[in-house]
Amino acid sequence: MLRSIFAGLLFGASAFGGLLLAQVFNSSVQLSQDPRGPLPVDTAQNVYLTNNRHLNYIVGTSAAPTLGVCAGGTLVAGSTDTSGQVSGASGTSCIVNFGNTWGTAPRCVTSGSISSATTGPVSNTATTAALTMTVVATGAGVWSWFCNSVS
Repeated sequence: MLRSIFAGLLFGASAFGGLLLAQVFNSSVQLSQDPRGPLPVDTAQNVYLTNNRHLNYIVGTSAAPTLGVCAGGTLVAGSTDTSGQVSGASGTSCIVNFGNTWGTAPRCVTSGSISSATTGPVSNTATTAALTMTVVATGAGVWSWFCNSVS
């Protein structure tokens, strides 16, 4: 009898313990016709984090960025409007055309590693449609960007 009670308690504790370890979800994102929720979605299916949150990432789109004027450069696979890389650029500037137009001009951070002895910083100018990266030195290298916008 004592053995069966102990076995029952052991089984119950392990079953209950398994429930304690499970992930509990108490809400989810559901698209509705009411645009006032915490995660608004525009007509292009872009999802926004509002109320001064940190990330405004364009999702659900298939348009990838393309290169404009960029001597010898190629867009690295997987690049998006938000972040990406150009490799092999040998000039002093490179233009990346965003796949999707931003609502307002994004703020971008750019960097580069150039195989030249006189490397310099990568400066940038961004509009709603394109990012222009400029370097002081020439030489083939990899230029990277990360852009974010309030809309």
